[in-house]
Amino acid sequence: MKDRISLLLLFCSCSFIKTIAQTNSEDCVKNLKIGEFRYVGEFGPNSILRDKKKQIERLSNGVSLVVSKVKWLNDFEYELKVKKLMNCPKTTSVKKGDIMRVKITECSSTSYKCTIQYSNLTVADIEYQIIMSGSDE
Repeated sequence: MKDRISLLLLFCSCSFIKTIAQTNSEDCVKNLKIGEFRYVGEFGPNSILRDKKKQIERLSNGVSLVVSKVKWLNDFEYELKVKKLMNCPKTTSVKKGDIMRVKITECSSTSYKCTIQYSNLTVADIEYQIIMSGSDE
């Protein structure tokens, strides 16, 4: 009988911990729908400003600009449709009209990681530093 009670308590504890971790992760991801983010890319430091429907990405310390429409598919995935490119190098692989699918794979209070797919290319484990974020709700 004691073994059954111990097993039941262990199961309940594990379920409770999993629920807390899942809730924290979901809350974290919801806060990524709007905000300011930074990452280091091919041409140096880059920043992103994102609201509910639009993302502005400043590349190469603000020299180049990529403006995209944001469409959230669920709390962990969204699509970016490139609307405008300004002062981007001709070697930039992203073109106007491209659709990039972003899947958030990790999230904490200071950063998040994601995988981006577009034009038969997958870029994995890009880490973004969260500068300021907030829920869209």
